[in-house]
Amino acid sequence: MFRKDTPSEGISASFGKKQDQDTTESVIGPSVHMEGNFNSSGNVIIIGSLTGSMTTSGNVRIEEGAVVQATIASGQIFVAGEVRGDLHALEQLELAPTARIIGNVETKILSVAPGAILHGKCSMKNTSNKLPEYDPKKLKTKKGAEITEKELAEVEN
Repeated sequence: MFRKDTPSEGISASFGKKQDQDTTESVIGPSVHMEGNFNSSGNVIIIGSLTGSMTTSGNVRIEEGAVVQATIASGQIFVAGEVRGDLHALEQLELAPTARIIGNVETKILSVAPGAILHGKCSMKNTSNKLPEYDPKKLKTKKGAEITEKELAEVEN
């Protein structure tokens, strides 16, 4: 039921520990296809397929071979399978080499292994959960001098 061949870092390791396996509330097995909007407060492991949305205050682990067409919001998310939808991880999002994501991601910490694919926008919030203000008209160099839009266009080309 639980894979023993997982890496030993990040949240991938936390799901590999016996105590975290004991706190897993739900496992969507390899032959299971679930559709709908789901809410949970525990850890969820997806090995099969999910369509819809999932929100949990626990962790979500999407195993290699899993197919998810859903928006997922969770404390921490580990992806080794395929996701078509947005991912919102309050703390950490970890992408294994086999991860395939088509959708936007939002998290504090992002870990991407070589070989992982992310096709979408990525937003990383700072620790205060407030995005820094950004005004492209007022960019500054390391010495504090402002960069004009014309100079910025020259640099980008």
